[in-house]
Amino acid sequence: MRKRKILHVLLLALLILKLPTKALAAFDAPAPDPLSFALANLISFPDYLILTDHEPGRWYLASGGARLFGMPEIQPFGIRFSGPGLDGRWQLMGDGLQSGTYSEMRSGLGYERLLSNSLRAGLEVYLLQVSIKGYGGAWSNQINARINWRPQPRLELAFSWINLTDARLGVDRYPLPRRIAIGGMFSPISRAQLFLELEQDARYALSPRFGIGFQLLDEITLLLGMQSDPDIVSAGLSSLIGPIRASAAYQYHPDLGLSQCYGIIIVF
Repeated sequence: MRKRKILHVLLLALLILKLPTKALAAFDAPAPDPLSFALANLISFPDYLILTDHEPGRWYLASGGARLFGMPEIQPFGIRFSGPGLDGRWQLMGDGLQSGTYSEMRSGLGYERLLSNSLRAGLEVYLLQVSIKGYGGAWSNQINARINWRPQPRLELAFSWINLTDARLGVDRYPLPRRIAIGGMFSPISRAQLFLELEQDARYALSPRFGIGFQLLDEITLLLGMQSDPDIVSAGLSSLIGPIRASAAYQYHPDLGLSQCYGIIIVF
């Protein structure tokens, strides 16, 4: 029995070390949010459209699901619940991936508040868990930090540090994604937003992203994005019907094919 337990631990460690593309699919993938998904995985402005048509003091519930590169085993899902409190804004967040014998889950709590009329900052604390049926699981934690500065009404700058504590997973301390992103949003006209973001991952090359959000009608917004390394082009539509925003987004990679993401946001 003891030898069998030791074998299970060794197999789990081997899977975490040797299969990082599957074993950390959801943690490596962007959160399943169609708004950022359609803007080529933009991470500096995750909530820019959610409250555009409502007062910032409202609560919202957002849910989304994605299918990456047409593979049924890589279908991350996510949910967020956010609202005002303690002179700031709170978020309960969760996302993950389930594929029968394998699962990843990430749950977190975030808080953001205004430091001045033009500056806001926030922290997100996550608990991460990965498990393989029959072999056990591993836990870790992660902290993200964000700063947004709006020097003028049409311009906003953002800084995001994902996994600033260098969280690792498993007995062999597999490094989780560690990213730093600097972004800018500019509105040349009231119906359009232009985005530029530079992201540096600790394990990969610098990745620039470009995005456009254009309000075609009062209720419909077109989203377009482009990212390099990996090379991805993306597009999406977001439709506002009363307090509900429904969105669909698609990405195309020249070698891996098409990915898709859908979501619903309810503001109340």
